[in-house]
Amino acid sequence: ENIWTIIVLLLFIKPQIADDIGILDLFFNVGRVGVSFIYLFMLIVNRKKINKTWLCLVIIFFINFGMTVLNQGILSKSIAKYLPSIGLLSYILYKRNKLNDIFRILIKLDLVILIFNLVSFIIFPGGIVYREASSVPVWILGQKQDLAGFIFPMLFIIVLMYWKQDEYKKILLFAYGISIVTVLVEKSIAAFLCIAVLGCLFVWDRFIANKIKKIWLIFALVLMFIIIQYIAYNFDHMYFIQKLLLRINTGTRFLMWKFAWNKFFEFPLFGSGELSQEIWIQGAGFYHSVLDNMYMDIILGSGLMGSILFLWILRKSFKL
Repeated sequence: ENIWTIIVLLLFIKPQIADDIGILDLFFNVGRVGVSFIYLFMLIVNRKKINKTWLCLVIIFFINFGMTVLNQGILSKSIAKYLPSIGLLSYILYKRNKLNDIFRILIKLDLVILIFNLVSFIIFPGGIVYREASSVPVWILGQKQDLAGFIFPMLFIIVLMYWKQDEYKKILLFAYGISIVTVLVEKSIAAFLCIAVLGCLFVWDRFIANKIKKIWLIFALVLMFIIIQYIAYNFDHMYFIQKLLLRINTGTRFLMWKFAWNKFFEFPLFGSGELSQEIWIQGAGFYHSVLDNMYMDIILGSGLMGSILFLWILRKSFKL
């Protein structure tokens, strides 16, 4: 049973180097889709009550997939983006009585992968694989920008277990230390800053947790999103901001987000789905598989309906 759990979790984690190795990419993608269908079926058969979070995610997927069909977009991209999330949530809900055991295995698996990734960087400082098109070195966990997507969920799960069992304090400190070293050696500056802030929160949480009202924190996050997106949309005319951000590679992201907003204004209710490469090139001048911003990805792909459902999921998670 533990071996099967490891296989399932590894398929859902999918170390990012698999994207650059054809046979591995095929194995992980087929495996993820297969496992997702298995637990999707088992959950539906065995559960009498439909989980609202799971249902919201399924509806967002159907909106995205439907608009992808209508706009003749990339169907495989819609499936690859949402089905593993639905499958993972189905697996968690189906195995909810064994979550502690699953999390124990997940933490060990994550730490093993993180250590192997660090070793791979030391052995291959120029990358195990080198993406010629984008001039980016890739290690087991992908390029340096992929680190945050692996490290933060891992630390979050360890924190959850630490709340239940004090013995996880040493594991948390070890995982945090390895994470800091990894982002430093790979020079992922943004991830390092985020982890440093998280470290401060670990230390100061007991002093500030009851002094910050959640509503103000949410308001601050929303305000930051609005400001950044306003700059992105009007970046061409903001010469002072351009000068200020000259050394930071923001241009590509801002261009993508402006393109996403323009498509959203065309299809505000249900979004545009996963657009074809041709439409991307016509609107943005290039093709990019993701928008490097989860909120913008939902806004473009599923419109207002998908965004409302996604924000409902976030609100519920925040409340928990």
